[in-house]
Amino acid sequence: MERSSYKKSLLLRLYLKALITTPYVYKYDRKNIKSHRNTLATLNTLLFNKLYDANVFSCLDDQTEQEYIDTNIEVFDAYKDYNNLIMNIDPKDLNYEEAITNLRDLLDKQKEETDITYDEMLELAYNYYNSIPDKEIRNNFNQVYKEKDNNIIVDKKSTISFLMPTIDYSLILLSKNNETHKNMLFDLIHEYGHTIQTKINTDLLFYDKKYEPAELMPVFFNMLSLFYFDESLGINIEKNIIQMQTSLFLDQVKYTKEIKDRGLEAFKEKYNDAAIDIYFDHSSLQIYSYLIPILTSYELLHKYKEDPEKALYILKKLVMNNKDYLDLLIDYNIHLGENTNESIKMLKK
Repeated sequence: MERSSYKKSLLLRLYLKALITTPYVYKYDRKNIKSHRNTLATLNTLLFNKLYDANVFSCLDDQTEQEYIDTNIEVFDAYKDYNNLIMNIDPKDLNYEEAITNLRDLLDKQKEETDITYDEMLELAYNYYNSIPDKEIRNNFNQVYKEKDNNIIVDKKSTISFLMPTIDYSLILLSKNNETHKNMLFDLIHEYGHTIQTKINTDLLFYDKKYEPAELMPVFFNMLSLFYFDESLGINIEKNIIQMQTSLFLDQVKYTKEIKDRGLEAFKEKYNDAAIDIYFDHSSLQIYSYLIPILTSYELLHKYKEDPEKALYILKKLVMNNKDYLDLLIDYNIHLGENTNESIKMLKK
């Protein structure tokens, strides 16, 4: 049976926005954005006219089930060296269903709590990034933060938060769909991570399916922030999101391998409808864009506990991406999956 339309998952939509629209905005509107950086109305027009009116996601609706699978297998094969590592990871501490249940309970509980204000959210992000023991990272953050009154938009129309970067200017859109500024804080930290790393490596303005570090700094600084903020700021929600993502993405890789090795019908016979629906909700391109940075961040987090300065030095070297990413991991004695479960336990404490 062919599926004429797939659910547009949060992460897949984020990837396509970066992939399709960033080069267009960069080439066409960079000067316009820079010259109108004090006019939020102009930024809104540029953003929403280009993204929403163009309906950049319509290409998903035209894929058949087999075309979708073929694409996932093609990407799976492109990452075969990583899959040899990923298949050996024991996700016993990454219970997806447990994380989902916990997340729902925590979100319900948060509705009864007092939220922080928008300005408090900005101040918390500022204090967090200025606590990072690396001068280059702090300086890169502060260069972008000083434009906070002009380059951050909170909009009710958007269901996700994302960054529209250019060499001269980066526009951060924060989703009002988060409901609270506490939740939005972690999106803000993530997007600021993008702005910091694009100053270190401008090639990261653009996504590429083999560009492993594209989400590395955002993911790492999200994880690290869980040790900085106190429980009142919703860090338990973020912990469960990270746990859920890790478990889900590891499963997605293994699902693709099973479909490639045994066929779709055998896959459908083995798994329930929920697992099948999840598989067709996520693109392999997006999975690898996040899974490799997530697994790398677990290893860096383990190193950070022993030597923060060294861990941040390695992080910057990985982002510079001046040689094959796998070779860089070997150079810095990083083995994906080695400390995944230990780091998850550390996050959950």
